[in-house]
Amino acid sequence: AEFVAKAGDTMTGPLSVTGTVTADGLTVDGGSNGTIDFGDVTTAYGRLYADNTGTFVGSKTNQPLILRTNNSEAMRITAAGSVGINTSSPHSYYAKKLVVDCGTDGQNGITIKSSTTGAGMFAFADGTSGSDRYRGYINYNHANDSMTLGTAGGAGILTIDATGAVTMPTQPAFLARLG
Repeated sequence: AEFVAKAGDTMTGPLSVTGTVTADGLTVDGGSNGTIDFGDVTTAYGRLYADNTGTFVGSKTNQPLILRTNNSEAMRITAAGSVGINTSSPHSYYAKKLVVDCGTDGQNGITIKSSTTGAGMFAFADGTSGSDRYRGYINYNHANDSMTLGTAGGAGILTIDATGAVTMPTQPAFLARLG
C-alpha cells in the first residue's frame, strides 16, 4: 500500500520504506523547507533540515552531535558548541572549543596544508575586520621556509628563517638592559 501525505495528515506507528531504491531516494518536500526528525521525538532526537539558508543536521534537543566511523565515536560537538576529535569530553580540557586527541601512536597532530608558495597561519582574533582578524599569529611562509610570530596585528616580532637564524625588527628590552 502507498501512503501519500497531504498537508495536515498524520501517520502513527513506524514507517517502513521498502522496494526498489532509485537515484531519487527519499524526498521530503516541505515547500520552502523540509524536515526529518528521528529518534524519540518527545525527549531527545535528531533532525535533518533544509531551507533557503542552508542544509542542517544535528540534535534538536540539548544533546551532542556524535559522528561515528567503524562503529566508534570519531567526533563530538557538544550542546555548548565544543568540538572533540577522537575524544568524547572536549569540555574537560582548559581550552575546550576544539580538542584533538592525537593518541599515543607515533607522530600525530594537526596539519595545515598550503601551496609551496603560500603560507599557513594560526591566527588569534578579537574581531572580524582589519587587523582584529589576526591580533596575534604564528605564520609559516612556504616560499622561503620561515616562521614568524606576530602580535598586536602588526608585522612579525620574531622570524626564524630556513637556516635557523632568528631576526627581530627591534632589539628586545631584556637585551638592551644587558647592555
